[in-house]
Amino acid sequence: MTKQIFISLIVFSLLLARTSFAKPLSGFHEGPYLLFSGGVLQYDWDQNQLTGLQEGGKWEPAVGFQFGWHTLDWFGLEVQTRYGTNATNNRREHIVTTNVGFSLTLLTDSLLDFEYWRILPFVRPSLAIAVAQLPADPAGNPAHVDPMGFGPGLSTGVHVMYKYLYFGLELQEDLISQPTQRQPGTNAIIFNGGWKDQFGLMTVVGVHY
Repeated sequence: MTKQIFISLIVFSLLLARTSFAKPLSGFHEGPYLLFSGGVLQYDWDQNQLTGLQEGGKWEPAVGFQFGWHTLDWFGLEVQTRYGTNATNNRREHIVTTNVGFSLTLLTDSLLDFEYWRILPFVRPSLAIAVAQLPADPAGNPAHVDPMGFGPGLSTGVHVMYKYLYFGLELQEDLISQPTQRQPGTNAIIFNGGWKDQFGLMTVVGVHY
């Protein structure tokens, strides 16, 4: 996590230093965009304290989408949602994470001076919300718990823009605080709470309007 934050801060510093020196016409990156994503999502809060079993896995396959709007070439507001699921011994878990934040894009001549292509490194601070449905005591009623956590998020990556098409790679790191989960109707702890980092690696494809 430390290395990822360090790299993101370097990108952010470069962004602040170089944003005003790009050649493309002003407004080339303004407007709405819609992206679809696929990859993996880390979720390791699911060590069942009653059974001792790891529900699902450390890494869950995930899909998602994000919608944003660049009000300036280098600045945009964005909402991103990812869904992951996995099953162990027919006990399936579901995880949804949503990030609301703003995207800061590095605009520099060496990455923009092409006829149709634009290479757009970015950093995105955000507020992260994680909601899950996790298996609890199979003999209990209900047989699942529904934790919700909040915390800061930070992502970085590279988008490639060809005319109006988008594709790229994103690294996401969220630091989520989740309360301890107990079996409904009892005091038995099912999942320990606390702060956990949640990492995601996603490829994206979409369109910039």
